[in-house]
Amino acid sequence: KNPLGSMELFLSMLSNGKLKKNEKKKYVDYVQYGVKTIDRIINNILSYTRPKTLVIRPGNISEIVKDTLDFMSISIMSRNIGVNFSCFYEGLSCFEHDMMKLVIMNFISNSIEAIQKEGFINIEIKEDGRHVVVVVSDTGTGISEEVRRNIFNPFFTTKDKGVGLGLYIVYNI
Repeated sequence: KNPLGSMELFLSMLSNGKLKKNEKKKYVDYVQYGVKTIDRIINNILSYTRPKTLVIRPGNISEIVKDTLDFMSISIMSRNIGVNFSCFYEGLSCFEHDMMKLVIMNFISNSIEAIQKEGFINIEIKEDGRHVVVVVSDTGTGISEEVRRNIFNPFFTTKDKGVGLGLYIVYNI
């Protein structure tokens, strides 16, 4: 449901008729990106019943994070949340681009929901030996040890309207 929330915000901004032409195109592009993201999410869920061929290719992980932050910017700003983004690795890495966008989107969405009133989401990209590490943290309420043990289990959720598949999908990716 994360992309739907962003798409709803973009569509409401488009419908108010107060946007400049270049802003309208940007928001339409965001809605199209959201539709494609939802399609990928549904296909990913369905793919758990059949094998999936990954398309792993070189890319810059910071570009994936920036694109995802840009897509989610209205949701972030509407909650008075700031973002601190630090990138200490600009090289190329090999990964499945669509899946990585889904991972980053899930982590950012969870951070948004964890922050009660206002706060910060911190994202750091760094090199750790042969690996590139993306660290997403926030100033939210935190996770108890009991919840932490279960967060990657399917259908486990602490949210009233959650279904418990977000972090399960992230874990599988």
